[in-house]
Amino acid sequence: MSESFEGRKAVVVGGSSGMGLATAHQVVAGGGTGVITGRDQDKVGAAVGALSQNGKAWGITAELTDRDQVDTKRRDRASGASTPAPSYRRLRCRARSSTPSRHNRYRSAW
Repeated sequence: MSESFEGRKAVVVGGSSGMGLATAHQVVAGGGTGVITGRDQDKVGAAVGALSQNGKAWGITAELTDRDQVDTKRRDRASGASTPAPSYRRLRCRARSSTPSRHNRYRSAW
């Protein structure tokens, strides 16, 4: 990425490893704040530690295919119980395929 992320936040889903982590590193190197999500708390913590050496980084641990966890994280954000503040730029990094059945049950919610 050659784009500057100065003064911006980017949420990278699956940012605790692989291409997502590489993308988050580029965001932080470009002057932005990297907000990563992942399912494994230890991996998210390690990734945030590595990213924080070069700039601002935050981590969110959740299984995003679990509707209850998504609702909990959303409520936490709305209540101010967690940071950073909402003003994100979304990037999409799809490192693995998923089966349609995991997502079909949420289709009606959108």
